[in-house]
Amino acid sequence: MALLTAATDDARLVMLALLSGLNTEEIAALCWDQIDFTEHVIRAADSNPRILLLEEPLRGLLDARRQHSPTISGTVFHNIGGSRLSIEEVEQLVKYAAHDAALDRPQEVAPGTLRYTWLSFLLRQGIRAADVSRVAGYVPQNDLVTYMALHSPRTRQPLDRIDRVLPVLRRLACDGLG
Repeated sequence: MALLTAATDDARLVMLALLSGLNTEEIAALCWDQIDFTEHVIRAADSNPRILLLEEPLRGLLDARRQHSPTISGTVFHNIGGSRLSIEEVEQLVKYAAHDAALDRPQEVAPGTLRYTWLSFLLRQGIRAADVSRVAGYVPQNDLVTYMALHSPRTRQPLDRIDRVLPVLRRLACDGLG
């Protein structure tokens, strides 16, 4: 995936977090104490708290960042001034990565695009609608209905049978991204 390989470390982490179920607000506010490397989970703390699986390549990149951080307290993502990233800065990281990857229409790549990609992947596997909020947090009802109409097979699967990691991310993890 050219988008991830051309990205800066921060942008790559942001995009992997989006492709793992976090939204832009959660990414901007993500603190180290929400990440449990022993249990391999992230405790997302938005208006719909949930526990996300921490899988490769995101786990490896977060662990590498943790190992190189002078302190592992506070927020995971910071801007140049050392402050926590704003939602707009999270969005900019994705836009800049799309531009740096020389994509045909980089202006069309946004956090929502990545979230749609991930949700579509889950829905194509047959995730139950009731389980979507357990892994993705809040998804507006109109959006979810549209996504389900486009991507849902007739057979629904329990959450434990749904792969939450896109195949391209698994390949990148095997190739040493994570």
